[in-house]
Amino acid sequence: MSAIRSLPLAFTLMFLTSVSVFAADDAAKPAEGALKDLQGQWKFEWLDADGERRRPEAEQLRTPLIVSGDQIQHGENKVSCIVDGSTDPKLIDIVVSKGTDAERTFEGIYKLEADTWTVCLFLDDGTKQRPVSFETKPNSRLIVFTFARMK
Repeated sequence: MSAIRSLPLAFTLMFLTSVSVFAADDAAKPAEGALKDLQGQWKFEWLDADGERRRPEAEQLRTPLIVSGDQIQHGENKVSCIVDGSTDPKLIDIVVSKGTDAERTFEGIYKLEADTWTVCLFLDDGTKQRPVSFETKPNSRLIVFTFARMK
């Protein structure tokens, strides 16, 4: 859990995830289209880690996650994202440029279902490994963020 706490608040976000309703078959969209679908404000709904679902802290609930271009902002914290919507599951990389995790890239996957954005990231010190599912288990070093689109 220490890696989870060390993530910038921006991604205890998050991603850490608009204006349209998404179809289930949007996996074929190019990266630009996938990134466009993420634009807007998102409310932090759930955090899953070590096989347990948790509600976000009050401050995380009050502050929307804002996706603008390839930037994700939560309060004063900002990270960049790279997405690939042409795969199944879709791919997302979170690139941190400031703070204790500066110069790190967290590999992940995501899915969009109507107005729900789910992101799964692998959190480990210095190791890259992309998740293959949205399931966390004890000591898996995976974290799943669930966001609801704000209207």
